Amino acid sequence: MDRTFWHDYHVTLHSVYPRLTTVGEVFNGDPEVTSFFAGGVAHRGIDTGLDTPFDFPVYFTLRDVLIHGKSMTELAKVLRQDALYPHPERLVSFIGNHDTTRFLTEAGGSVEKLKLALGLLITLRGMPQLYSGDEIGMPGGADPDNRRDFPGGFHGDAQSAFTKSGRTVQEEEVFAWTSGLLKLRSTHPALQTGIEQNLFADENVFVFVRSPDEAGCAPDHSPKATTDRLLIVVNKAAKSKVVELPVEETALAGCAQYQATAPATGIAPVVSGGKLHIEEPAQSMTVYDVH
Repeated sequence: MDRTFWHDYHVTLHSVYPRLTTVGEVFNGDPEVTSFFAGGVAHRGIDTGLDTPFDFPVYFTLRDVLIHGKSMTELAKVLRQDALYPHPERLVSFIGNHDTTRFLTEAGGSVEKLKLALGLLITLRGMPQLYSGDEIGMPGGADPDNRRDFPGGFHGDAQSAFTKSGRTVQEEEVFAWTSGLLKLRSTHPALQTGIEQNLFADENVFVFVRSPDEAGCAPDHSPKATTDRLLIVVNKAAKSKVVELPVEETALAGCAQYQATAPATGIAPVVSGGKLHIEEPAQSMTVYDVH
């Protein structure tokens, strides 16, 4: 159906249900294509009225960089095109759905890669969507194998992954990681509505900030002056990586305190000479509270 249909459809739908949100599937990895269908702006004289599309470009890119060996700079390139959307913060991001091979299976069973994908999904801008079962690392090949029943929930099921005691060691590892990051997201407005500022990307590392603004930390660093601000560091390499990046004129300007919060064992970055020194372990992601 063409965009004229969707314009008329949404005019009628929103007149009856003004608070209803619609999400559209444009199964394409090019932001220039998906953004063409996003509502809130007229392309060639037509505003589709669609509240937001699914973020297929980020879906494809996350799989490319984490599973298929492409550089983390590819993720930065896709996110750089957010300006094409009138509301990039509304994009519904995901790492898999009922039409695609399960992430864990495509990743060759790598829990480490799945955890990085889930971590980026939950901390990047947009509204994250989880496909049922990914939170415990369910496997599954091409459709319909990707639609296996979730373990438990019905009488006579031999296993119930709805409880900790019913999950395998691997399922519990993925579940604890996912639920912990979702709890972090629920308690940090910066992850829900804050801006995203991407600071660094190379072959294996991606560093970004979620914060309420780009102003940086207040000069006195007092609790009353600080605002919700998080630094996220992802390293997909098989060995630890050291990154140094300038912080002036970024959302980290004037910030001096970095406390690892997910996981809480991360090595705190150090500010010296106007640069932030970061050491991120192999195949890991760390979220830091910043003040």
